[in-house]
Amino acid sequence: MKEKDFLKLLLDTSQQTGHKQTGDDAAIIPPSTVISTDQFIEGTHFLWSHMSAEKLGYKAIVQALSDLAAMAALPTSVLTSLAWDKTHNDRIAPFILGMKQACLDYSVPLVGGDISRSNSLFYADIVVTGSTPTPVTKSGAKPGDIVAITGTLGDARAGLESLSSNMSTATGLFLTRYEKPTAHISTALKLSQQGVVHAMTDISDSLSKSLFSIAEHSQVGFIIDQEHIPVSQELRDHMRALNKNISDYIWNSGEDYQLLVLLPESIDPSVLTDHGLTAIGRATKEREMLLKTSDGTCLLTEVGWDPFDL
Repeated sequence: MKEKDFLKLLLDTSQQTGHKQTGDDAAIIPPSTVISTDQFIEGTHFLWSHMSAEKLGYKAIVQALSDLAAMAALPTSVLTSLAWDKTHNDRIAPFILGMKQACLDYSVPLVGGDISRSNSLFYADIVVTGSTPTPVTKSGAKPGDIVAITGTLGDARAGLESLSSNMSTATGLFLTRYEKPTAHISTALKLSQQGVVHAMTDISDSLSKSLFSIAEHSQVGFIIDQEHIPVSQELRDHMRALNKNISDYIWNSGEDYQLLVLLPESIDPSVLTDHGLTAIGRATKEREMLLKTSDGTCLLTEVGWDPFDL
């Protein structure tokens, strides 16, 4: 089974127990609360050899807050549950220090949590709550909508690979994108306040998975122009030096935490410029997932990170 198969079981259970779960980045609790939870498990989500405990603590908070950005919600609180064995004792204080810094940077209080002993692995669960009277979901995309992204893709994966193999081609950009990602809360809130966003999600597992998820929830298709997908010059140079195909990094990479935004086709182009958005395609009424390349048009396939493939 894949991750989405297990999620469907949870969604079905949620509906049967009285909550209308939509499969969005965070759950909606009327009238104005959204809530999400993210796990951070040694060996599945990170390795101690790649990052310091302080950086990991920071990242754990930010990746959870990114789910609130995807719903255009203002963060209101963080809770954390931690479990570890005695071999991790020296890492706990710096891990919490990293969490503290992230909470300060995003002006959200850490209000509580729980701690316990683990038999071996380090485990963190981060719960975040946010507030919005009008949460943005994945189900509002309309045919003709512009598909846009907040920033470049693939840099975080290059950072992970650089750390894994001590590549001399690693750049500060790659390491920053992997070690200290950004939750684009400010951009999401401004777009929502302007009333110009139809649907949104964050790109945490891959651009491909994000597009397929919105397509499923909104009952639309997409035609995406690969030449328009934003890629940093550093990544282009990196791929050229390693003789690798940059397409795989665009479509199959996680942890970029950029926002994927659906905007009305009549929107003023200055809105995209003002918010640092790059248009990469359009939504269509036909339920096809199409990719335009220099060689023509082909079908998109759903690829990306799945913890059950490890």
